[in-house]
Amino acid sequence: MKNKIILLLFFSILAVSAQTKDNAVFKKPAPGFFKEMMKDINDFKKHEKKERLSLKVDLEGKNLPKSTDEFTPYWHTAPVSQGMTGTCWSTQALLFLNPK
Repeated sequence: MKNKIILLLFFSILAVSAQTKDNAVFKKPAPGFFKEMMKDINDFKKHEKKERLSLKVDLEGKNLPKSTDEFTPYWHTAPVSQGMTGTCWSTQALLFLNPK
């Protein structure tokens, strides 16, 4: 009987202590840290536009094919876009793991 009373007392204290409630209030945000931070971020993003350079290969004097008629055609299946096959993720993972 004494054990039952102790268990009942223990579980009642446990149940009452688990019922503590917190108070919360909605507040309008005041200007301060966040606005200062956003101002600094926007200042950082503003930078001078650099002239874009592109790499061009000089193919002058090279003997390159002018059309596909210069090649011997072989039978093949039509190529399928990786995006349509669902394997683009695996190809990229393999290229990441095995760069050459």
